Amino acid sequence: MRLHYLTAGLGMGLVSSFQPHFYRSYRSDVSSVSDTILHQSSAGQPSATTHSISIEYCTGCRWMLRAFWTAQELLTTFEDEIDAITIIPSASKGIFSVVLDDDKQLWDRKEKAGFPTPKNLKQIVRDCIEPEKFLGHSDTEERQQAYSGDEKDDTAESSRQAPQSPIVADKSELPSPTVTITYCTGCKWLLRTAYYGQELLTTFGEEIKSVTLVPSKPPAKGGIFSVHLDGELIFDRSTESRFPEVKELKQLIRDKVVPEKDLGHSDVKVEELDDEIAAEQRRFFGVD
Repeated sequence: MRLHYLTAGLGMGLVSSFQPHFYRSYRSDVSSVSDTILHQSSAGQPSATTHSISIEYCTGCRWMLRAFWTAQELLTTFEDEIDAITIIPSASKGIFSVVLDDDKQLWDRKEKAGFPTPKNLKQIVRDCIEPEKFLGHSDTEERQQAYSGDEKDDTAESSRQAPQSPIVADKSELPSPTVTITYCTGCKWLLRTAYYGQELLTTFGEEIKSVTLVPSKPPAKGGIFSVHLDGELIFDRSTESRFPEVKELKQLIRDKVVPEKDLGHSDVKVEELDDEIAAEQRRFFGVD
């Protein structure tokens, strides 16, 4: 399968004070993704605070790959702390912003006059959600020097105490239509998930309002890979015993969102019969 590999050549810098109405309308909506993620204990009670991030990018500037690359970097580093990252295509010129939950602007490209470096953004996120977390070579020089390497980071352990219920964005809160892709972190399917998301937003850039990437973490059952459209399950790997073909997934979404859309080479191929064969088929089926 062809994967989109995003290189370090995408120099990074980030975003905030400029907040068009389109973007502000998403801030509270996207936060509902975190609210609908329930980490159930054996007693059925929700666990500690969850965190979600939204990344909004300018479609005209073709920053979709940058947005997904940023999401992958954050989900790789904060696998146990972040429960969902939502990618939002925007018609707002030059926008590239990163928001934590519903009320904390982490970066605004226009305010910062550039994109963030992965290291800088990770430090900002860490300071907001898990100040004690050591980021290794992505941390500050001071913290790297002070970190002995002997302390045991029990953050991951504490975050794995409660089983995780299936994660689906609340379609009543998110702008419609929205796609949610849940993937198994233990199976290392993050790149695959981001690839599907990029394919969908490339094809349905004007129809799909957002794509949310949701990591499924231990002790949740392994091997999870599912796709929801506005909260409705449209593909489940555990049921199909395989991953979806990209064109298959596009067809499923097209049929529900914009049936009249032509998908080009990703569409269903209709075999055309010549007149002689068509006449023979009609006679055979008694419809001549």
